[in-house]
Amino acid sequence: MRGVRFLLIIFMTLHVYSSEAGELKKVSLQLRWDHQFQFAGYYAAKWKGYYADAGLDVEIRSAVTSDGKILSAVKEVASGNSDFGIGAADILIGIDRGDPLVLLATIFQQSAAEFYCRESTSLSSPVDFLKLKVARNVNDLIDVELQAMLLAEGIDPGRVFPYEHMAGIEHLIDGRVDVIPGYRLGAPYQFMIRKIKVKSLSPLSYGIDFYGDSIFTNARLVEVEADTVKKFRDASLKGWIYALEHSDEIAERIAAELPRNTVIAGVNLKEYNIFQTSRVKELAHYPFVNVGNINPSRWNKMNDLMKKSGVIRNDIDINKIIYDPERADLARSKERNQILLIVLVLMFGSFFITLAFVFVLRMKVNKATVEIRKREDALRETNDYLESLINYANAPIIVWDSQFKITRFNYAFEKITGRDSYDVIGESIEILFPESQIKSSMDHIRRTLAGERLETVEINIKHMDLSVRTLLWNSATLFSSDGNHPVATIAQGNDITERKLAEDKIKNLLTEKELLLKEVHHRIKNNMNTVKGLLTLQMSAEKNSEVIESLKSAESRVQSMIILYDRLYCSNEYSELSVKVYLESLVGKIVSIFPNSKIVRVEMNIEDFLLNIIMLSNVGIIINEIITNMMKYAFEGRDSGLIVIYVSRRVKTVSLAIKDDGIGIPESITFSNSTGFGMQLVGMLTEQLGGNIRIERADGTKFVIEFDV
Repeated sequence: MRGVRFLLIIFMTLHVYSSEAGELKKVSLQLRWDHQFQFAGYYAAKWKGYYADAGLDVEIRSAVTSDGKILSAVKEVASGNSDFGIGAADILIGIDRGDPLVLLATIFQQSAAEFYCRESTSLSSPVDFLKLKVARNVNDLIDVELQAMLLAEGIDPGRVFPYEHMAGIEHLIDGRVDVIPGYRLGAPYQFMIRKIKVKSLSPLSYGIDFYGDSIFTNARLVEVEADTVKKFRDASLKGWIYALEHSDEIAERIAAELPRNTVIAGVNLKEYNIFQTSRVKELAHYPFVNVGNINPSRWNKMNDLMKKSGVIRNDIDINKIIYDPERADLARSKERNQILLIVLVLMFGSFFITLAFVFVLRMKVNKATVEIRKREDALRETNDYLESLINYANAPIIVWDSQFKITRFNYAFEKITGRDSYDVIGESIEILFPESQIKSSMDHIRRTLAGERLETVEINIKHMDLSVRTLLWNSATLFSSDGNHPVATIAQGNDITERKLAEDKIKNLLTEKELLLKEVHHRIKNNMNTVKGLLTLQMSAEKNSEVIESLKSAESRVQSMIILYDRLYCSNEYSELSVKVYLESLVGKIVSIFPNSKIVRVEMNIEDFLLNIIMLSNVGIIINEIITNMMKYAFEGRDSGLIVIYVSRRVKTVSLAIKDDGIGIPESITFSNSTGFGMQLVGMLTEQLGGNIRIERADGTKFVIEFDV
């Protein structure tokens, strides 16, 4: 089978140019719902000719058939009924059951899933689902996100009874259910035209950050027709950029030209599609995120959450399911280069064998002139074929001699440089390089004469219009029969200019993001300082001692947040921070504000590890509350005191212990019966961390907290 595939690739390589002028290749795209602005980029690519420019004739199929049946894009692509599809979490479900699917691009950078209820319904957090009538289709795409959200909040999804969920919103309006699932692309519009006031709860608010609409295909198509896959992906992304920049134009065409098999009562299709435009831009994070961007770790996290919910059973190999166009191009280019090299070797071998045969015939058979002429004609044909193969190759190919004079210069190189081969043959290869880079480029070229091969070396080429293209070079040097003298070097280039520009753009965007995050943290810190100042001002004007104590407590909590954001502003990381750096600074600040700070000695044994800022913020407030209580009450009537703080991490468990040698906390006070806000706050924040807390009353008071990260 490998031999047959090898011969097939050689045949396709030698005849690629004869097929480029053929008809448009027909392919199909299976949507995940009926025609609407949700799929605007694909219509734009078709209407604006991007697919046709790529040599494709794309049939865009609605998921809703004329008889009301809803097709699964995953099943259509897996079975071969469609070439490409639009999906989301259902792609992972298909892969888990063995479907050979590959992700090409993610358009919606977040899921549109939300859960809706009337404005008067008591729904403010996932725990409220336990006392409401929730419409569910258990284990469907939107229900998977509900389960993940409940699990993230420590709630068993089985405790939320699944009331029947039907199409539309009538079962919510007439009170059969309190909550229904829906997508923010369409559900809010239905409520709006019915003049029903609702509110919603989003899984995203609880860390369930699923991807939305994504383009995928069959792995067999990627292997057999890699060029078709790349062209479809690139044209589709170009269509999405146009649709997002000209949203009203595309929305109006969708309403006017594309028939729907689903009818929504009272809906004006033009208004409905225009209503979706802003929401589609929000879901795509346009223009802040590159259209089609895929973060592999987010797909891994989605798979982990769905596995935890029991919807899927297996882990995924992220490298196998995400399409990498650069990796595919490089592998395909390498394979073609190897084939071309073999063809060249075969042609050169044929040339020398024929030449030797003709020479022998001339020596031994003087009368066979007719036969000799036939052999000479065959030799010329072989030479012409070799020349044509080099001249019409898709990749730029150049040959230079031992004096660095150009002897071959194919049409692809003419296009790259804007120079005609007749003008450069016989000239030094130096004329191809930018003046400032001639020395470094020639250093690479000279090393080839010593037998060194250029393997994926970047060398810039100058165009006649003074623009510069970057090529990835590979070369081989031919030597004389004795193997000591270089005769010529043949080199092939791969134009990677656009890739380099894209890499530079990505670097610039990352720099802008870092600056924006620094500014956000700086502004938050300044706003908190303003709040702290207002609390201080209020304390100076207040005479009630209880109020002053409350204001001091609030000021201390704000101070712990100020320290956190001050460290974030000075750090190069924005999602994690050193526990040691933050807590040592925080503890010092807390102790210093109390009158008895000089008689209290603080010992800290804090391991240095990173923790995400959400958890670290909770830990900071917990420590603030405990140390504040110790400084107020533990050392009454004492002339000295000791507070010891231990923080450590073992694998995924963080342990925090705060101990004093004071008078001790009464046995009657616990977290469950305390009336003080501070103790209640410590207990609540420990629950948010998913941890546990206990009090030990030997030789003073010791608080021990443990939680997993």
